[in-house]
Amino acid sequence: MNITDERILTLFILQRVLEENAFLSPLLLYHSKKLDFKKRKFLQKLCYETLKNLIFIDHIIKIFYKGKFDKLEPFVRTALRVSLTELLILKRKPYAVCDSWVEIVKKRNIGASKLVNGILRNILRKGVPEFEEEWIKYSIPRWLFKKLERDFGKDFALNFAKWYHSEPPYYFRIYFKGDENKVRQEIENSYLKKDFPLSRFSFPPYCYKSFYHPWEADIEENYYYVQDFSSQAVMHYYDFKNIKYVWDMTSAPGGKSLYLSFLLNNKVKILATELRKGRVKILKENFEKYRIKGWVVNADATQFLPEKEFDLIVIDAPCSGLGTIRKKPEILLRMTPEKIKKLSRLQEKLIDNGFKALKKGGYLFYITCTITREENQGHIQNIAGKFDFELTEPKVPEFLISNNYFFCNGIEMDSDFMFGMLLKKL
Repeated sequence: MNITDERILTLFILQRVLEENAFLSPLLLYHSKKLDFKKRKFLQKLCYETLKNLIFIDHIIKIFYKGKFDKLEPFVRTALRVSLTELLILKRKPYAVCDSWVEIVKKRNIGASKLVNGILRNILRKGVPEFEEEWIKYSIPRWLFKKLERDFGKDFALNFAKWYHSEPPYYFRIYFKGDENKVRQEIENSYLKKDFPLSRFSFPPYCYKSFYHPWEADIEENYYYVQDFSSQAVMHYYDFKNIKYVWDMTSAPGGKSLYLSFLLNNKVKILATELRKGRVKILKENFEKYRIKGWVVNADATQFLPEKEFDLIVIDAPCSGLGTIRKKPEILLRMTPEKIKKLSRLQEKLIDNGFKALKKGGYLFYITCTITREENQGHIQNIAGKFDFELTEPKVPEFLISNNYFFCNGIEMDSDFMFGMLLKKL
């Protein structure tokens, strides 16, 4: 019986994600490097499709399993979910899928293997029922699908669901000191040798796009920084050439700070604060690696108040992350309306504290990777009663501007969603 490494790895990774609240992307990056190209791609596909179709898959299991779904042994529950993804979503050979997963489960629990065998073969005999509810079809939580319909309309909700199920590309920007053309030639030749498609952008000016990660093309790590199109584009909101002192309030892993320093030829000094100690370590490593001038401090940015006033304060705010769920589907499974309200209150505290540390005439740059109004433009009403400011219009192409805010529509741009507003303190 063919029990392939990628199936066992999928089971291990998804148990970590689904039962221990781990994050998929770093686990995949670490474990997939051990596999050859074909197996690596299958592992990635199977993991992502299982998470992205989890609501739909769970509804199927609950129809064919007569016991209490939540009482299933986590290992068995995960095995059922992955096997059904392979069967129903990836549409691989039915009985080969059944036999493989029954054997995998049998090594842990003979009784459970009979249960898995019975459910899979019953589904093959009877077929999968049609669901009328679009939130089930697209595996979007019901509360979120209704919220999208209410706030943005039915068409947007459906397009958002289709975007969620599409494959995200990799975006990265080049990093160079001196000869830009040499770095570009190295990158483009490496992709060409591998016969990997690669797109070069005129805006943002250092951006590339591919469905293959730079490490798969054997690019030297010092030549690139993986960063979504939206995250690169938002940093061109305004020409910050006269900025000298910056506070990046919630900085880790530091992508916005790194890009800002790069754009300004490393002539700014950046104070980067981060609450979680593990992420502080990553932040410090990135500052050292890219020789960023400044300081990294482990602090709660809602309470920490530096003595110095700043020219620019960047709040890459903790948010619901709904604009990144193509790459991080586990976020969708963990988010709730209550968490969004809690995050909105946290964002308000960050904005309030940021304004206190901002010098007169300085700029507060607020950024999120989500789409909810209460986490984005809704904050304007809260700020208006507390501070004197004016909204600065983005200096980016028109397709990235909405009502004087920066807004990257992930559906249209094949990227993450991104919101940004720049407020000048009067």
